Amino acid sequence: MIRLPIAFLLVAACAPPSVLAAPPAGPRAALALEAGAPALVRPPLGEDYIQLVVLGDTGEPADFQARLRASIAKEPSKDGILVVGDLVYPQAPPCPDGTPDAAATEILDERVGAIIGGLGAPTYLLIGNHDVSRDPGEPARAPCITAWADAHPDLGLVMPATAYTVDFGVAILAVVDTNALDARQARVVKAAFDGHPGKKILAGHHVLRTYHDKQRQDVVRPWLQRHGITPDVYLNGHAHVLQLGIYDGIPAVTSGTGADPRDLATCPPTCGRGQLWGRSDPGYAVVRVGPRRLEVVFKDADGRELYRWRAKENRP
Repeated sequence: MIRLPIAFLLVAACAPPSVLAAPPAGPRAALALEAGAPALVRPPLGEDYIQLVVLGDTGEPADFQARLRASIAKEPSKDGILVVGDLVYPQAPPCPDGTPDAAATEILDERVGAIIGGLGAPTYLLIGNHDVSRDPGEPARAPCITAWADAHPDLGLVMPATAYTVDFGVAILAVVDTNALDARQARVVKAAFDGHPGKKILAGHHVLRTYHDKQRQDVVRPWLQRHGITPDVYLNGHAHVLQLGIYDGIPAVTSGTGADPRDLATCPPTCGRGQLWGRSDPGYAVVRVGPRRLEVVFKDADGRELYRWRAKENRP
């Protein structure tokens, strides 16, 4: 059994007192799953659904990020913030001895802490293709991010491992490393999903399917099919757009405009098969998930609503 050494208490770091009230309680460690991944528990703020703010590809400073941070901090009733990878551009620093040195700390302070730290709710991180080592024999980079986050509990950043789960009661979130999808991660997800009474949320960096950016990349869907995993919703970044589509019956939310949106075709009118909507604006998604609710709202960096979608099973 694994007990996590991470202090998840949040304080109102990096945001003005007028925006953030007293820090919300963070998730607590539960028993590790049989497959060995950390399993966290966080009671939902409401009874009917949880609300997650989803943004991604945030790994370098951009002129709109102060507005983006302010808008996210003002989002009410956040059960959590999910940053779906590419935490550092051009590449996360290595930690050969498992501890960030001064140079690594400076990079992570600027490209992670200053951009996504202290947003007023537990902020769950996952790694993207820019957060891992690229050459055989290189020191691992993801553990450097975890060690740095552990040393800065005031920022509210949560990444106990590259694969972990968070049980919100009415829904369960499974986070995976899509750089290295394998049978072990499938066991982590299936152990979390099987028998859980709530909605199943899967989050990874790479796309299930997108159009106009990363549309030829297809690593997630074969893995899901091979292991018989069907989440109620999939959350991802990687493509530098905001998009929503339903592919193989799975709603897929792409939120990858946290630092470098790409000027690509909008949907409508230019929609691919299964795609419902898409824009290239800097922004984020608000995802509400519960036993009888699945709702996605895309917003720009100033918090203005761009698009809203509700599953048919939602209550009137």
